[in-house]
Amino acid sequence: PGQTFAIGTEINMVNRLAAEHPEHTIFCLDPVICPCSTMYRIHPGYLAWVLEELVEGRVVNRVSVPSDVAEDASVALERMLTAVPRA
Repeated sequence: PGQTFAIGTEINMVNRLAAEHPEHTIFCLDPVICPCSTMYRIHPGYLAWVLEELVEGRVVNRVSVPSDVAEDASVALERMLTAVPRA
């Protein structure tokens, strides 16, 4: 039947994916709270502010990580963006 997916992101996204794909078992990697428990606080207005600042040449809230971490994160992000659940 369905496949099992363990997802490490914001809990509301995990719940939405589980509801949209009942043929699969989808759960959060952390049984208590997902690692991105505050991701739901990202608001379109905040995103617009950050993008407007970038247009003006100002970088706000820069996050820096070692290059090996950035490389691994880039691979994970690319995989996440190309993933398509199978029905």
